[in-house]
This record gives sequence, C-alpha cells and structure tokens, in this order.
Amino acid sequence: MSMYWIDPSGQLWQIDESGTYDFVEESEENINNAIEKKKWFPSFYTRPNGAHGKVRAHHATQTISIYPSDWRSKLKDKLYHSDWPEYDLTFRNGKLILFQILS
Repeated sequence: MSMYWIDPSGQLWQIDESGTYDFVEESEENINNAIEKKKWFPSFYTRPNGAHGKVRAHHATQTISIYPSDWRSKLKDKLYHSDWPEYDLTFRNGKLILFQILS
C-alpha cells in the first residue's frame, strides 16, 4: 500500500520510500538460536541505507474511501469496532474537491 499526504491546500502527494532500505540476511547464529527456542525468527531484516525517498504530486481523478487505522470510543480507552467513521475524498487532477462523511 502506498503512503499519501494531503497538504493544507488540498493537493494529494505520494510518498515513495522504495530504495531507502536494504534487506540484510540475519546471522546463522541468531537463526539457530531461534530454532532451538522454537521461536519464529525472520531470516532477513531491513536496514536504512541512507538514500532519500521521493515526494511527488499525485494527479489522481477518483474518489477514495478512507477509514481510521485505530478507532477508540469517547467513553473508554478500548478499541471500538462498530460505527467506524468512513469518509469519501474526491480528487480531480490531484486536488481535493469534495469531502464526505459517510458514517
């Protein structure tokens, strides 16, 4: 999934972090220790490589539905799985032209 950002003027931007991390193979010792302890251990991990990502205008003409990744009720500090807010964002040539609250 791509990452996007909408600036205060309503312009849609795409954030591209491809090429900014390298995959590094985990040491054989760490893998063997994990196997012995019967724990899952990834054989690769990512490490920043110093390269910079790119931010570019995204000239979409479409409607996108968005939802929060974490929704907490106002009364309790627990995840609340019903009545999640849903919004439609409509873009024309990358500019936000309509914002609708659906639920």
